[in-house]
Amino acid sequence: MGRLDYKHIAFHIIVAFYFIWLLVFIALVVLTLVNFFSIMDTTLNNMLTTMIVLNLFMGTALYLVFKLFRNKSVLNKVVKYSFGFISVVSLTAVAIIKIKSF
Repeated sequence: MGRLDYKHIAFHIIVAFYFIWLLVFIALVVLTLVNFFSIMDTTLNNMLTTMIVLNLFMGTALYLVFKLFRNKSVLNKVVKYSFGFISVVSLTAVAIIKIKSF
């Protein structure tokens, strides 16, 4: 049996954490928008927007650690574009909620 490559294992763990975070973050943004447009609970809106901002910081940390590996595969493009898309969507959702709630 060959030597364990800890860098390779760490890379796969970071990628798994990223995609788990992505699914949870998408669910959080959808939950926030559904709450804003149908339920209109302002206390819950404030809590969910705070959670979006905190999760965006966590996702940025995961993204930056992923970039440290300098991966040159298709996975790099998938992560880059998915992170950019969900970042824009989440910041737009927070901006809409904050502007409309005043």
